[in-house]
Amino acid sequence: MWRFPRHSSITFDVGAAGLRVSQAAGGAGTTRIRDAIAIELDAAADEPGALLDRLVRLVDQGAFSGRDVALVLGPPDIQFHALRVPDAALRQGEAQVAEMLRWEVSSQSRAEPDELEVRHWVLPPARRNGENVMAVSMMAQAALDWVEGFSKRGLTLRRIESAPAALTHLAAMAFPPDPDHLWASLDLGRDAATLTVAIGRTPVYVRALPVSMRKWTEQLATALDVPVDVAERVKRENGIAPERRGAAADGVSPGAVLFGLLREELIGLCSELVRCLHYVRQTHDEVTTSRIALAGGGAQTPGLASFIESQLGITVDMLDGHAIRGVRGVRLPSGVTAAEAVACGAALLELEAA
Repeated sequence: MWRFPRHSSITFDVGAAGLRVSQAAGGAGTTRIRDAIAIELDAAADEPGALLDRLVRLVDQGAFSGRDVALVLGPPDIQFHALRVPDAALRQGEAQVAEMLRWEVSSQSRAEPDELEVRHWVLPPARRNGENVMAVSMMAQAALDWVEGFSKRGLTLRRIESAPAALTHLAAMAFPPDPDHLWASLDLGRDAATLTVAIGRTPVYVRALPVSMRKWTEQLATALDVPVDVAERVKRENGIAPERRGAAADGVSPGAVLFGLLREELIGLCSELVRCLHYVRQTHDEVTTSRIALAGGGAQTPGLASFIESQLGITVDMLDGHAIRGVRGVRLPSGVTAAEAVACGAALLELEAA
């Protein structure tokens, strides 16, 4: 029997700060990321047409195969709705369940049922009649616009994946959880942060947090009286240091200075994480809280992971190339960072589902 390598769609993660592109391939007992590209976005890419043109060029620039593409979206483009529906209703046919959930989601949003695309998965059992279904919705017209935009440029959009599902899949590969472990992935983007809490390998709670890496940088720029790009470079190079490490000549390290300027925001982030984890434990108090996996460009801030770990008292890991390379049978190109985790996770998820 002839066995041909299989591959995922060319997967795009379109963020506020940049584009991440990835494609996974499998064969001969090994899964690998064929290529992963990350580029910064400029103001010209704000126009939808310019953005799509940029994506098409990336397809030709990378070591990718085919013209099928996938798109990864997160809040607010995709919304998550934890619902409680009768168990008997879930035993209906797929079409009936989808229609029922479309009406349920519509009642929680400002959209009519026929304006929505809705998918779902079943949640682990919870005590006190907690939610048993996670519904994921997006505007149908937005999905059609993406399909048509790619089609006009010679690409076929095969799949739209949610960023929380992609991160959960990748983090569960890198740090395999026990079925009764409660853990989370935190995606720290430039303009938004999304927390996804999972039990085992199933996302059970998704929340957009009031955290913005861009606002942190702007706050530093104002306090230090430097341009924003300089403040960003200083943040990336020095990170945060709540304890005195590597003291400078005046006895205060640059990281300690930055920590002092961002203290309120950092404490606020940790408080939000504690509240979200506690909320899920209210209906799943039999689980063990195990870890948080950090992804996104903001996750690469030196000292951030260790600070969160010290405040919450649980393991905090970076979901980057180093962590993924620890997964048996998975190979990556060099230089994969936490900012590319969503794109890589979505590509691997599609490959596994195929």
